[in-house]
Amino acid sequence: MINNPGRVITSEAIASLVGDTWPHSVTPINILSGFKKSGISPLNPGEVSDRMLAPAKVLKPNSKSPPPNFSAEQITLYEKRFSEGYDLHDPQYELWLRENYPESSDADSMKTHVSKSLSTASSNESSVLSDILKYPEAKVSSKAKRKPAVNSSAVCLSDSPVVRSLKDKEEEKKEAMEEKAR
Repeated sequence: MINNPGRVITSEAIASLVGDTWPHSVTPINILSGFKKSGISPLNPGEVSDRMLAPAKVLKPNSKSPPPNFSAEQITLYEKRFSEGYDLHDPQYELWLRENYPESSDADSMKTHVSKSLSTASSNESSVLSDILKYPEAKVSSKAKRKPAVNSSAVCLSDSPVVRSLKDKEEEKKEAMEEKAR
């Protein structure tokens, strides 16, 4: 990039640019140091469950999965629930409904059965996520400590008092040399 400053960096060029340094720089110690510096340490991968981050809808609706096995107790419970029109959100109930009543499990009728529970569940999940996923806050120090100057006696060398003192020192050295020579 030094030889070609106007060249556009593409995704293919990045690999050749950082290929040599990547294995040396991306180490577990550097990664953990990054988490500590940003304030999200100690790293806790179990803080947010996979279910909270899962998509809300099935991405491949045509994929066939084996039919679930429902116990006799579950079937009677789901029959009663369907006849009374409960609107509780339950993935197992929705599977049973799709399997046994496909005409009532299309999108419009599912909204009537489960609309309230979905809206409350999504609002609960979003509030939970907003509680869990917070930005780290930087620590504010009360006062920055000032470092002393490296050279506290910095002066302009061409200033007349400085030139005079240098000349005086040179004259003293010459006099000392003459006295030694005598």
